[in-house]
Amino acid sequence: MIKLIKTIIFTILMAIGQAGMSQSVTSGIYMTFEDYLNGEMEYAINCSEESHKIRPHGTWKGDKFIVVHRGEKFTHDRSEIFGYRGCDGKDWRVHGKDDYQIAESRSIIIYKKDEEELHFDDGPIPPTYYFSVNNGHILRLTKMNLKKAFADDHDLHDKLDETFIGEDLTSYDKYHKMYKVNRVLAITGN
Repeated sequence: MIKLIKTIIFTILMAIGQAGMSQSVTSGIYMTFEDYLNGEMEYAINCSEESHKIRPHGTWKGDKFIVVHRGEKFTHDRSEIFGYRGCDGKDWRVHGKDDYQIAESRSIIIYKKDEEELHFDDGPIPPTYYFSVNNGHILRLTKMNLKKAFADDHDLHDKLDETFIGEDLTSYDKYHKMYKVNRVLAITGN
């Protein structure tokens, strides 16, 4: 009986290990918003099998986006790129001269941006949150900006005021596994 239990446990652990090994992280460039929505990347690689160089977010201030892919250098205007995914599995949106990490993509896309160069006396400053409706302009995540983005939806305005009294718009709903602001948007039909 004990041998049977050990065999079952071993089989389960092997299956879990193989499932974890078969999952791979891909990296590449999203040329358009539609590419991002469909998970289609240019210069895509399987990070466990090969590498390429996408300049890390925030390290360039010019208007060019450079990728070294399979030994060949490709240059694009930053305005031609929607975003990219690094081998760390994080997605980024290229917008103007800045890159914003995509934290969640639902009713609105929520971005976060670390202010790496700034620090409090007792540690780094928490990230600043932004949002966009689809691939529109990126705005700071505030109630007023949300109300402007959904100017005609007065039910949403009321629901935002009811829900976020003294509560941060970046609160996470663990039960629904989404940011609460996206939950409010979903409830109001947005």
